[in-house]
Amino acid sequence: MTGPIFSQMVQLFSILIIGYILCKRDVMNADFTRRLNKIVVNVTLPALILSAVLGAEGSDNALVFYLFGLAVVMFLVLPFVTLGVAKLMRFPKQEEGLYAFMMAYSNIGFMGYPVIRAVYGDIGVFYTSIFNIMFNVSGFTLGIWLIHRGSGSKAPFTPKKLLSPGILFSALAIVFYLLKVQLPDPVCELIRTIGNLTTPLAMLLIGATLGQIPLKEVFNDWHMYPFTVVKQILLPLALWPLIRLVTSDPMIRGIMLVLMAMPVANTSVLFATEFGLAEKTAAKNVFFTTLVSILTVPLVVMICGV
Repeated sequence: MTGPIFSQMVQLFSILIIGYILCKRDVMNADFTRRLNKIVVNVTLPALILSAVLGAEGSDNALVFYLFGLAVVMFLVLPFVTLGVAKLMRFPKQEEGLYAFMMAYSNIGFMGYPVIRAVYGDIGVFYTSIFNIMFNVSGFTLGIWLIHRGSGSKAPFTPKKLLSPGILFSALAIVFYLLKVQLPDPVCELIRTIGNLTTPLAMLLIGATLGQIPLKEVFNDWHMYPFTVVKQILLPLALWPLIRLVTSDPMIRGIMLVLMAMPVANTSVLFATEFGLAEKTAAKNVFFTTLVSILTVPLVVMICGV
């Protein structure tokens, strides 16, 4: 299992490096990055969320509803746990919520899918999509509140924000699954094609955002190192006994562990850029956790014997 995971992590990090180079060559400047960010958040990411449930009618309903329950509990509880951890680790007050967000929300949608597909195939991708749906419902509501904690600015909790593309398409994906909605094949292909743009575009965005920061600044941020140890190694290992307790299915155990061990979600940069909240800190941590995840994800999987 560690071989396919390692291969996928290297590929995704390589796309990030391309984004970095494009920024340095002024192909992806700050204005272009902001515009592309809006496309990813409002177009390709919602399509990715919806595409996750297309063609999933043959799945075990009882298991799927159980996974929905696990995902709901995970993304309701984990943000408060990581906020407590962030306070204990004494991160800068204005970035406390951002660090908690980065700990709670791993890169399920952008990196989780290709890694899980390499190990478990299409059924693994569908099970991952259940966690990804709840990731987005939580991220676009509780996550936005969390990322503003300590920043001095108020989370934009308005009815209009609850109608964001991420929330709308997460809800639509759940309805599609429950009602077994069938779309014409050309429409499904179109949605999948647009959704599949999310991973490469998001990785390019992270690389381009990083390219706007002097590389020396990235490795001089000492907060990044203890954060990475906790996020990438200690947190998934601490949650492993709970994962074993809630399910005896080897595939589900493996999927949950791999998703928890993923690096910081690209969404942290997308949201930080959208709300003007320390996007450089988010980009640095996404870059570094993605870099070390090439080794830490296979290490965690090996330690847990998945």
